[in-house]
Amino acid sequence: MAFQFTLAAVLRYREGIEHNGYLALLQLQQQIVAARKELEQLRKELNGLRNSRQAGLKQGVSASYLHVQLEIEARAEQQKDASVERLRQLNTRLQNQIKNYHKARQRRETLEILRSQQLQAYRHDERVREQRESDELFLLRRKRPGQ
Repeated sequence: MAFQFTLAAVLRYREGIEHNGYLALLQLQQQIVAARKELEQLRKELNGLRNSRQAGLKQGVSASYLHVQLEIEARAEQQKDASVERLRQLNTRLQNQIKNYHKARQRRETLEILRSQQLQAYRHDERVREQRESDELFLLRRKRPGQ
């Protein structure tokens, strides 16, 4: 009789949970990379706007132009702040997902250890059974009448 792990379905389920957790980690990491690029771009844009405003002040620009520039800077600053907050939230989600992934991995590994132990016990029992059968066959051959 072949070895059958009684919790094979649970092990496959745990493997699926772990795999999904890993994929979620990858997705969050990609989102964080994108958010960091976006934040860097917003910072560059904001610095460019500030430099442009400073240059305009040195050249002498109208108050209405300066007012528009300040409004644009304020919107860019709001976008940057929102991007920083989004990055903070993504990092928090990433930390939580890492914890979830590690739990899923530990649960899967526990089942795999149990499976391995059961397989070792099965193989040991098989060897004992085979040895017993071999011994019985030897004794039967030895006891044959007429020899």
